[in-house]
Amino acid sequence: MSIRMNKKFVFLAFAYVFLLLAVIGSQLIVVVAAQGVGVSEGDWVKYDCYPSTNGTLYHPNMNMTWMNVTVLDVLSTNITYQATVRYANGSEATFTATWVDVATGHVSSVYAAGYFIAANLTAGELIYTDPPPETVFQGATINETIWGTYPVVGYVEVNHLNTTDTWTIGTTVVTQSLNYYWYRATGILAKSSTYILEQPDVGPSTWSKLEIVTIDIIPEFPPALILPLFMIATLAAVWLGKTIWSTKKSIKKPSPCA
Repeated sequence: MSIRMNKKFVFLAFAYVFLLLAVIGSQLIVVVAAQGVGVSEGDWVKYDCYPSTNGTLYHPNMNMTWMNVTVLDVLSTNITYQATVRYANGSEATFTATWVDVATGHVSSVYAAGYFIAANLTAGELIYTDPPPETVFQGATINETIWGTYPVVGYVEVNHLNTTDTWTIGTTVVTQSLNYYWYRATGILAKSSTYILEQPDVGPSTWSKLEIVTIDIIPEFPPALILPLFMIATLAAVWLGKTIWSTKKSIKKPSPCA
């Protein structure tokens, strides 16, 4: 290879590494710093649902087998989405024009809250600043930010909320425990569990449980890979620089007497 071709190769290699570092570095900054809406129109997620009970489910709507959620529109911090649910009896229901404001928690109905929150929240931050008082999100904050492995996206950070409420219906005490996990980078619900215990004055207690778990999601660049790729690209740049330096040292200048 001629010295001229070698210089051309070196220039292209440096340009490639620089662009790679710039792209990965910018994505890293976005993931770390950006808060707000983490989804776009057309994003979707699919869930498998697992209802169980030692008697009769607390509510018929808990008897779901799967659910699809698709983002229809994003306007500022407001997300409009469609949810399609399949029940165990084979029937389906589709809810369109359902919306939630991921900043305030304002919703089209109390059932619309929880599927999306703001992206990149951290432990101790409010999930919504002004949600309806009848929802479990009133004054609720992220309990913890942890790592977990999920389909498609792999090993990622998730925000976790655990909340427990108790009320009385007649002579029966009802206790509800909820666990929500959202992908931190997008604010999309990753999984949830609802556990309801009914304790009457007389007779045995009855419990109902519904688990919702991600099985597929629109492919995204896994945040967990950004830092390793950034490090790999940096090491590649260092290695390339050393190689070029070694090559230059090995090339002797032609003798003026030649």
